[in-house]
Amino acid sequence: MGASRPGQVLITVQNKVNVVAVAFFCDLSGIIVANKAKVDREAVEKADEKQIPLMTSPQPVFELVGRFYQMLAGSSSEGEIR
Repeated sequence: MGASRPGQVLITVQNKVNVVAVAFFCDLSGIIVANKAKVDREAVEKADEKQIPLMTSPQPVFELVGRFYQMLAGSSSEGEIR
């Protein structure tokens, strides 16, 4: 997570409570657990406690990231994502 910046969203297949700790300490805006991974109850409870949005998606990480890239690139006047 050394490359993350505060406010970013973590897209992962990790579904344990540790992912919430990473998001919390990196000051991330939320977590998306991809690939139909079922999130542990403990992770859901900890995300709730820390007020970190925790979402799931049936799509693979690669597809999710690609879709976000397309949306963000389309909204940038310079065609560049920062």
